[in-house]
Amino acid sequence: MLFAIGTGASAQTDTSASSKTMSNTASNQPAKYWYYPVQDVYQNETTNEYWYYNTPENKWISSKKLPDSYDMSASKDRHEIIYTGSDVWKENKTHKTKFKVKADGTIKQKSDPAKP
Repeated sequence: MLFAIGTGASAQTDTSASSKTMSNTASNQPAKYWYYPVQDVYQNETTNEYWYYNTPENKWISSKKLPDSYDMSASKDRHEIIYTGSDVWKENKTHKTKFKVKADGTIKQKSDPAKP
């Protein structure tokens, strides 16, 4: 099982046709995404498109299909992310901190400081 995981610190978006489809989502309307912390992948629930970090190209990619190196069949751990806009990956550092993947593959979820 291989996963392309990156920090996303200097991420760029792909300007191919597949990413333009996701950008057509009204950017001022909240959208529901599923975040899969083990794979570090986002899925837009409405468009069923994925955002994943492409390490060799050093940018986030939008696609209807993930590369074969992503095994989503065992992805039971996912977290709902409500985000206004189409560039949910810009919050990746926060999401990776909140849903930290431990060495054994389990998730250590940090509480949201904004919630009581």
